[in-house]
Amino acid sequence: MKLNLSILRKINDDINKNVASNFITNVVVINSSDILFSFSFNNKIKLLVSLNHNNPFIGFIDSGYTAHTELGQLNDNLRKYVKGAYLIKSEILNDDRVLKLTLHKSDDFFEKQTYYLIIELIPTINNIILLEESNKVIFAKHYS
Repeated sequence: MKLNLSILRKINDDINKNVASNFITNVVVINSSDILFSFSFNNKIKLLVSLNHNNPFIGFIDSGYTAHTELGQLNDNLRKYVKGAYLIKSEILNDDRVLKLTLHKSDDFFEKQTYYLIIELIPTINNIILLEESNKVIFAKHYS
């Protein structure tokens, strides 16, 4: 089933209802295109993001699924900025298949930093982009 805007709206609502206001306790980069997010208070489900070239998707899976992390720059950046962050909200940008997760995380000086994780779920032009509050790009990965 292809991810269309109406399905993404439902998933966005589910993210805001089920896992917003949770800490992201773990980020697992399963392979070069699949990322699994675990949450603190709702540990019964995990969020799977697949940036597969032709069929990107996002959805919840049962928390019983486990996977090993693939090492690399994507893993390093997601663990540094996203793991341990507090998920404030999820929103769809520009009525397109682009999801924006707003995150808060305390830095080494206990100052709250805001980050945005942009997940573009458009076939053949999938991207994941991590932004600072000022919209400066920290990290970006294009999937081709």
